[in-house]
Amino acid sequence: LFCLAAAKRSLGDPRAAVDAYERALKLRPAMADAKHNLAAALAEAGDLEAAAARFEANVGGDPAEEARRLSGLGVVYKRMGRLEDAADAFDESLTLVADSRTMAYRGNVAALLGDLSDAERRLAAAAAAALKPRDRADALNSRGVVLEALDRRGEAADCYDRALAAVPGHAKAQANRDALL
Repeated sequence: LFCLAAAKRSLGDPRAAVDAYERALKLRPAMADAKHNLAAALAEAGDLEAAAARFEANVGGDPAEEARRLSGLGVVYKRMGRLEDAADAFDESLTLVADSRTMAYRGNVAALLGDLSDAERRLAAAAAAALKPRDRADALNSRGVVLEALDRRGEAADCYDRALAAVPGHAKAQANRDALL
């Protein structure tokens, strides 16, 4: 059932994935991956309240699993407009594991909260720490947006170019680069 749920989720059917994860958890209630993925699938299906409740209830586990839970919770809080709660969840996650994607999420929340200098610093650190090209490109693109807001257009263009070098065809970086010209 876990594999079926993962397949449904990857095929873009989060509601079917939710059903399959719930059935999997009836058979193996302690399965951490199923708990996390159920919460994520609920968020993808647009049920943010239920997703937040699931992430909030899944407390425990080793530091890496707890960091993953807190990061997922932060993403849901951000989508709910609960920016301070999102910042807190990301900060707590980062005390456990310095994950570049969570660092970027936290930088984006700082920007939404209006602290562009903090956002720029966090996004620069996320891009530097990223091991995967997609994560580096996403952080660089977000940093470029923040640099534009700080009226640092040359540095923003450089970020978009670096994002495109990391992931050729990165749609957001390309659109932002084109709009900057």
